[in-house]
Amino acid sequence: MDYLYGLLKYSTNNIGDEIQSLAAKQFLPQIDLFLDRDHLNKVKSNKKIKLIMNGD
Repeated sequence: MDYLYGLLKYSTNNIGDEIQSLAAKQFLPQIDLFLDRDHLNKVKSNKKIKLIMNGD
């Protein structure tokens, strides 16, 4: 099965969010798209997307 690999992007000035994405990037074989963390419900794709997420 073909996958797209995504990385989160943010609409904030919190540098910690950006650092988390940089850390996640090293575990993905490539980055096909950037997904806005605050609008994930609007993402549409014909392929499954692999995305590393973390939370509190």
